[in-house]
Amino acid sequence: YFAVVPVGDPGVATGAKTALSFIPNIAMALCVDAMAVLESNGVGVTAATLNDVVHNYTVWIAFRAWIIMFFFLGLLALYLDNVLPKEYGISQPFYFFLTKKYWCGESHQNNRDGHQRLLEEEDDQELNGDNRDFEAVGRNIRELEKTGECLKVRNLRKVYGNGKEAVKKVSLTMYNSQIFALLGHNGAGKTTTLSILTGMYPPTAGEASVFGLNMFGEIDEVRKILGVCPQFDILLDLLTPKEHLELFCMFKGVPKDKVQEEINKTLIDVDLESKRNSYSKTLSGGQKRKLSVGIAMIGGSKIVLLDEPTSGMDLTARRKIWDMLKNNKQGRILILTTHFMDEAD
Repeated sequence: YFAVVPVGDPGVATGAKTALSFIPNIAMALCVDAMAVLESNGVGVTAATLNDVVHNYTVWIAFRAWIIMFFFLGLLALYLDNVLPKEYGISQPFYFFLTKKYWCGESHQNNRDGHQRLLEEEDDQELNGDNRDFEAVGRNIRELEKTGECLKVRNLRKVYGNGKEAVKKVSLTMYNSQIFALLGHNGAGKTTTLSILTGMYPPTAGEASVFGLNMFGEIDEVRKILGVCPQFDILLDLLTPKEHLELFCMFKGVPKDKVQEEINKTLIDVDLESKRNSYSKTLSGGQKRKLSVGIAMIGGSKIVLLDEPTSGMDLTARRKIWDMLKNNKQGRILILTTHFMDEAD
């Protein structure tokens, strides 16, 4: 109010009012004042009167200021959303929009070089199968590393602000067409590890690559081939299983002529065919978990992260999910967390 009153004085120059119009409240006050005068004169606001000068101001000046500020504030919001630290997601450096990588992407050669560097930095004892802490890997499996058909994690570490170390220098290699289980008790860091790999939490240190992509530097590209089943079901109460799967088919770019085929196959795989048209809020806890697993698998996800996927299921349903994962592991890297030794086996 105190800023608008002096600016609204008829004696203030047009240039000053125009400059101050980039403050949206002031532009609104000056615009309403000009519109009121035009209405009282009986001409109103029309295309012909937008440029009529009222108290050294026009309605068109306000409109132009709003249009400019709309785009400026929109870009500023996008910029701040990328660079400001937040609870979830990895923040970009403040100069990210000035980098070649942002506009052109990272070359495949750089991807291969980064992946090869991770491979070369492995411990010689692990490579030779001499380290008693690691199971020796066959030559045919090792070949997958050379072609990038694996997920490699090296020295992954996560320390929270309170000093708690949730993940301590984890190094793993998970191969294409195999299922990898993270077995551990509550608080062991399983969920935190998966959250880092999905880009929800930034790592304190460490590197990871999958199919030749840098998982921390190219998370947007990684998400195009990523499927996630979180620890807690994130479902929309008024959508059916069929509608959930259809929605995620759209997100993952499944061709329209293949959507129904994918949905039907997934519903059968997770044993929800009879509930395809029921609202998700009516599903039991185990059925919701099945739907979350189906969402992670649909769309040909090449890397699938499942956080305790069978929690809340009875033994029969758990075994069906295990069989489904085994039958659909070809061409995928499947990673699941669990408390149960039999499930890991």
